[in-house]
Amino acid sequence: MKIGVLTFHLSENFGALLQAYSLRKWLMDEGHAVEFVNYAPAHLERGGEFRNLLNPKYFKSNLKTLYLQLTSSINDIFRNAAQESAYAEFRLNQLGVHGAPESRISSLMESIDSYDLLITGSDQVWNPSAQIGIDPAYFLHFDQRPRARRISYAASFGRDELNARFHDEARGYLLDLDAISVREKSGVDIVRAISGRDSACVPDPTILLGDFSCLVKQSTDDREGHVFCYALRSASGVRAAAHLAAKQFSTNIISPNNPHRRWREIGRTVFPGPADWVAQLSRAKFVVTNSFHGVALSLVMKRPFVSIGLPGSRAGMSARARNLLSSVGLMSRMLPADASVRAISEVIDAPVDWGRVDSALQQLREQGESFLRSHLVGGIR
Repeated sequence: MKIGVLTFHLSENFGALLQAYSLRKWLMDEGHAVEFVNYAPAHLERGGEFRNLLNPKYFKSNLKTLYLQLTSSINDIFRNAAQESAYAEFRLNQLGVHGAPESRISSLMESIDSYDLLITGSDQVWNPSAQIGIDPAYFLHFDQRPRARRISYAASFGRDELNARFHDEARGYLLDLDAISVREKSGVDIVRAISGRDSACVPDPTILLGDFSCLVKQSTDDREGHVFCYALRSASGVRAAAHLAAKQFSTNIISPNNPHRRWREIGRTVFPGPADWVAQLSRAKFVVTNSFHGVALSLVMKRPFVSIGLPGSRAGMSARARNLLSSVGLMSRMLPADASVRAISEVIDAPVDWGRVDSALQQLREQGESFLRSHLVGGIR
């Protein structure tokens, strides 16, 4: 079967790239031909276009656009050449992405019609952007109805609830899909509340795959015994936890580069490609992160960790990590950004029952496998 996947495969974000790699590899291991629909709307990485500048309704949207355009321009000037090369090589050799991406949904129909099955997900493909709101492409909704069946795999809304102003639009898109699966239990509730449909709760592709030994073997980074510090959106709470872990283990801190970082360096900044990122995490003494995929890969790699919740208005985005930790019985390893030194130390010192975690992950894996295999038949309508 020829399968097209629509997800964030071009993002300069380790989690996005690794979930894309994981879903494609799992499907290919099942004997299918898998390609990414090479769609990269301008608003995702570079902000897109400004909207009516005189209308206060679009103030927040235009502010987000301005921020992304500025940071993208700065990153273009100061980006690490070796890391950029590693990203490009990963997309080419591990994701099989060739050619220039399409930035408009209207340009996708020719490629869309070559597939037997279309899959949207994983990652936050259903999280509305500040600039355009919901993107119909990530619901597999196009101007013309594709001939292929359309399903979602582990699609995420990115938070516990979807803003009510998007309900009517999302309802139509959800009702039009052939089958729905989401990554978080909160996503099941959102889908049911909006559309009345049931959906399967399945694990992120990184957990579905569960084996990154191929990438680790490709890495030339052999450092080990460090504190691996991976922060996104905020360093609140992460810095204190990383320094405390480094002190307790008498080791150093490395922090993979985040092009959107707006805080001073934590430990030593390093510039890995995706394979080196996985290797660095897999050989860490301890992991400190506020990232969903930082948690997911820690579980898969059996690395002791602490998950720091995002503060303030971003707190809702920690729902993804909470859902995952709850499903494996490790909610005690998630702390708020203002956690005390004592609370952090207790998590650092607490052992992890990896046997129990492996059992829980296997159950999740079987749910994902069952959903996908039940829909990897039939193909075209």
